[in-house]
Amino acid sequence: MSVLHLRKQALNDNPLIMKHLMEFSRFGLFRALVAGLIFIIFSQSLYAGDTAVVNRSYNYLESIPAETKDTLAMVSLERPLVPENALILWPDRDGDGLDDEMEAGLAETVRPFLVFDSNEKALEKDEPTTLFQVRPVDLSGPDNISVRIRWVLLFSNDGGYGPCSSLCGGSHKGDIKVITFDMVSNDRGLTWEIKSIALGEKETLVWEKGFDKISSKMSHPVIFMSSGRHNPYFSPASSGISSAYSTFGCCDNVDGKGRSILPDTKNAGEPEAHPEPDFADSLSPAFPGFSAWGRDNFFSIWSGNISGRWLKNKIIPRDASLCSIESLSSPGNFIRHKRFKGEVAKIQSARDRLDARFRIIPADVSKETVLIESVNYPGYFFANRNGRISLIKPSSEEEKKAAVFKMGKGLKGRVSVSFESAGMKRAFMRVRDGHLYVEPRRGKSFCIDASFMIRPQQ
Repeated sequence: MSVLHLRKQALNDNPLIMKHLMEFSRFGLFRALVAGLIFIIFSQSLYAGDTAVVNRSYNYLESIPAETKDTLAMVSLERPLVPENALILWPDRDGDGLDDEMEAGLAETVRPFLVFDSNEKALEKDEPTTLFQVRPVDLSGPDNISVRIRWVLLFSNDGGYGPCSSLCGGSHKGDIKVITFDMVSNDRGLTWEIKSIALGEKETLVWEKGFDKISSKMSHPVIFMSSGRHNPYFSPASSGISSAYSTFGCCDNVDGKGRSILPDTKNAGEPEAHPEPDFADSLSPAFPGFSAWGRDNFFSIWSGNISGRWLKNKIIPRDASLCSIESLSSPGNFIRHKRFKGEVAKIQSARDRLDARFRIIPADVSKETVLIESVNYPGYFFANRNGRISLIKPSSEEEKKAAVFKMGKGLKGRVSVSFESAGMKRAFMRVRDGHLYVEPRRGKSFCIDASFMIRPQQ
């Protein structure tokens, strides 16, 4: 379900808003327009990122009954989390290969809805301060990619165990709790699904899609927080019994009847890079003197430091050299080889898909020139043969030179590329009548015919 669909559902499910909209519509066009503006402003506010608007969504989500199923709603982003164009990247200031804006969008759309116990007394105003990290796991596939979202919840105080185990104590300054989402996408990072959720730093409790039931409010999993210690649970059924987080048989109070919070969040970035102000480093004004990546204990030795809670798994990176090449003059048509000739056509079969996959690799150390290698015919490259693009296995020096192109900014379009023959000055690869040629620049349509979009391999 996309964010747009979630917004529509939000308005349809809220009878008070719909009642006012109906009343407005009775009094003429002007008031109907005003009602429309209210509709747009409210729908946009549901998922806006600033604190004031997010607080407005707390009460709204409280009015929505939670669903309990063994799956969670799929969510869609405005654009893929892994940038489509291997050459023109969206901002990636933490260097993890992901679009920073879409990282924030994904986290905001699935952030956990926290429900506290009615005995909670250690929760300060505007707590918990909630940080997140979107850490890639595997970006290598053309379609299937996976990430982990690590949530770090910060509290001023750990209030100790609740009434059912008051003798266990455990209260101290500072408290850090960890929740981890494993998410997968089958369409290059546009649509996402939560595969599993682990609660606690040691992944003490785990929910897996299709095996266990979990409560959710729209796209937000519901997590129940225990009284005092803020231990996370999937259900109030854990209340009053031996705590999964205790080695001494202490029990947690988790009745789910206390305060409900959809927290405001801030991206912490990655261990390798987290420049401010794009990412959370200093935790002022909430916790002056503390850092999301600091090694000092968070208030006390019992809390430990925050930096040790972040994911540091090895990332299987995307191979940016693997791609398909779309014609700018014929959108939806891709360069492919057919009978060892370069063609441009729609992809309609598995064979077409294989023939339209290429690896663009540097031809020299300077990376100013490239070779275009077929993926399903390794060692075979596109080359200029008497003005026609052919797929060859270069053997002579002449053939090797014919396979070299200068890849640069497209002759047409803001993010396109063009391939100029390294052996023929001002001669470019171009589309003509569905075939690929190398020709000098001339004619009205030449610039668009000689411009292409680098896409993830089809």
